[in-house]
Amino acid sequence: MKISRIATVLTVLGTCLVGGAVTATNASATSYGCDGSLVKTLPIGSIGEAYVYWDGTYNCAVAVDNAKNASWITLNLVDCAADTPQIYTSCQMEQAVQDGYNSSGEPDNSYHWYAGPVNLKAGGHCLYLEANINVNGENYGYGDNNSTTFAC
Repeated sequence: MKISRIATVLTVLGTCLVGGAVTATNASATSYGCDGSLVKTLPIGSIGEAYVYWDGTYNCAVAVDNAKNASWITLNLVDCAADTPQIYTSCQMEQAVQDGYNSSGEPDNSYHWYAGPVNLKAGGHCLYLEANINVNGENYGYGDNNSTTFAC
């Protein structure tokens, strides 16, 4: 009786652990430290995604390399001061958060799986996101200075 209970507990625990690993790959909010609901999934080239969450007060973003072999990953989330700019160059930056950079502003080579989470309180404003994944010198990205903002 005791052995069958232990086996059942181990089976359930194993199922939960396997399920947790699958959830992490699919960018669950808790896996990457973001609260709230997933509101956007944006491609980073052909190798990753940026995920944006909203909890009713804060936006949160992460950039993920699906293959988990990046040389480095960077992430920028910008709150535009207005609610209508269509490209980054017309966005008057009110605030910004970033991850994946060292103190000199260069990519930090210690981010190999994901960058973030970055949190920004930006209700009622447009957001601009830029994410880059570098694999062995080849750069994949979402967003640049001429990109459309992704959420208003």
